[in-house]
Amino acid sequence: MNPPEEWTKTYCAALKDYLYSAGELALRQAYELGRQALANGTCVLELAALHQKCFGFLLSAAEN
Repeated sequence: MNPPEEWTKTYCAALKDYLYSAGELALRQAYELGRQALANGTCVLELAALHQKCFGFLLSAAEN
């Protein structure tokens, strides 16, 4: 089960926040997002693929 588009956007935004601030709030948000995803039936491999997709997007945006 792939995560919904809105959740994907939320995850990418949370990853960006963490990469720029690395604060406790960003870690807490990531923890809650992970719990929500698993509770909604998203498997760990899907989360890893989403993480890779978001990280690639953020990396290419930083290069521009």
